Amino acid sequence: MKRREALKSITLSTGAVISAGTWMSLLQSCSREASLEWVPMNLTRDEAQILRSVCDRMIPKGTSVGAVEMKVPLLIDKMLGGLLSDEEAAKFKKGMALYNGQLPNSFFKLTVKEQDEELGRWLDVDPERTMQIRGLVRQTETRESAEEYYIYSFLLTARELCVRGFRESQYVGEEMLAYDPVPGVLLGCIDYSEVGAPWSL
Repeated sequence: MKRREALKSITLSTGAVISAGTWMSLLQSCSREASLEWVPMNLTRDEAQILRSVCDRMIPKGTSVGAVEMKVPLLIDKMLGGLLSDEEAAKFKKGMALYNGQLPNSFFKLTVKEQDEELGRWLDVDPERTMQIRGLVRQTETRESAEEYYIYSFLLTARELCVRGFRESQYVGEEMLAYDPVPGVLLGCIDYSEVGAPWSL
């Protein structure tokens, strides 16, 4: 799975909207110097380990930093305590429990290969299936699709928050993306190949 491509485009969205100011205050509170291990505030220890592993597989470290190094799981844990609505947080946790429950072992206890395969089974889908999933998560649960609804709500929310939290971290914004806090001339019509790296500002 080419999960780093998700930084360029998120194809599925749950529609959660969070202001830029809220993101910045959360990101500043999760400094890079903090320990990789944290005491979960809104998740159980097992839930935090599942979330950490899911984020790690969605944006693995590779040759540079990954989601775990940028404290994205900690950021999402904080968001579940009030920045997401009670309904969204409950849906996220229920989806996590259902997703983990259908696995042969808890997600964080699987090998990296098994984790990739399990995520791929749900997220590596063709365009037609993508449209079906979009429709599913925009509706309320039905008896026929309840489990799938909650699982996809969890996976897509986790992916969206993971990508956004990673991309909007200070290190990634300044060191990995094109960054210019005082932009110059606006060139509105240039060839895409001249753009270079995606811009953080």
